Amino acid sequence: MTDGTRPNENERTAASPPVPPYAAGPQSAPPPPPPQAAPSPYAAPLPPYAAQAASGAPGAYGAPRQDYPGAPPTWGPPTGGPAPGAPWNPGPPQGGSSVLAVLALVASILGALISFIPFFGSVLAWALFATAIVLAIIALVKKTPGKGMSIAALIITGAGFLLSIVWAVILFAFGVFGSALSPGSSSGSESSPAPDDEYYSYPMLGTPDFGADGNTVSAPLVPGSTITITDDNVSEDVWQLTVLPFEDLTAAAAATGDIEPAFGAYVGVPVQLTNVTDETIDLTVDYAYLPYTRFLTADGGEAELTFLSDIESYPSAWDVEVIEPGETVTFYEVFDLAPDAVASGYYVLDLDSGQTVFWGAATL
Repeated sequence: MTDGTRPNENERTAASPPVPPYAAGPQSAPPPPPPQAAPSPYAAPLPPYAAQAASGAPGAYGAPRQDYPGAPPTWGPPTGGPAPGAPWNPGPPQGGSSVLAVLALVASILGALISFIPFFGSVLAWALFATAIVLAIIALVKKTPGKGMSIAALIITGAGFLLSIVWAVILFAFGVFGSALSPGSSSGSESSPAPDDEYYSYPMLGTPDFGADGNTVSAPLVPGSTITITDDNVSEDVWQLTVLPFEDLTAAAAATGDIEPAFGAYVGVPVQLTNVTDETIDLTVDYAYLPYTRFLTADGGEAELTFLSDIESYPSAWDVEVIEPGETVTFYEVFDLAPDAVASGYYVLDLDSGQTVFWGAATL
């Protein structure tokens, strides 16, 4: 190309860049894209959470689902967890004890403790036992936590029921036998001499005959002497008591197979009692009316009281039972003594009033 002249064809060709084939003309179009293969139904699935995130939809935990057609079923987190966005549900309690089981156990323990209180305690204890049984059974039926406590409550309740029944029987037995053995009660006979039928008063046995004779060992009464015994509480005569001459019962004891006396002889002191009251005296019940006696040796010791097997011939004071008004009975006080100790010893009657009466100068 020269100045002032138009470029020729060769110069234009050299100065212009090449034109792509599809842009050569105004009617040219871009080449079509290469054909793509159809998606395979066995293509690898996306991970479950990646597919869920890609789709933006929450998945249901614990239930199988398909993330795309032809994909195998998939599962989310372990069953029991909440779905995303769902409210939290803690479910039933998995530990601890229910209120019913605790209350049943407490009621059974209280009942067992209270059952030892006589009368009122037993009634209240049974009410607590019944409550404990109901609560424990409800707790077991509902299968609430604390099954062991419910079973323990039933066991304690059963043991408490048994203990309360045994305790009630013991109290009843003591009440019945205690009243039968208490002084002043009767067993089918007239009531014994007492100042008031509404209660029993122990007699105060004494003797108005207590004087110079018989009140000391230096002036004892002789066998065969009789004294009157009174109840000083009511100032009424109760007994006429006579100490009869002493008897040697050694041979009689040997004849009935009794063991030989340790000190040489069995000395029997016969005592006669006459009921001078207007009422029956039952000595098996009103034993306080039975005088207390003993044998005092010269050296100040006491002879051993013994009993013979032939109670028909030689009954003891404890073999005497009912004495009707005006009736006289005889019993024997038997002592194991040396024969020579009889003359120097004393048969002694101790009275509730503090008086002591002596019988001595006896011979066999």
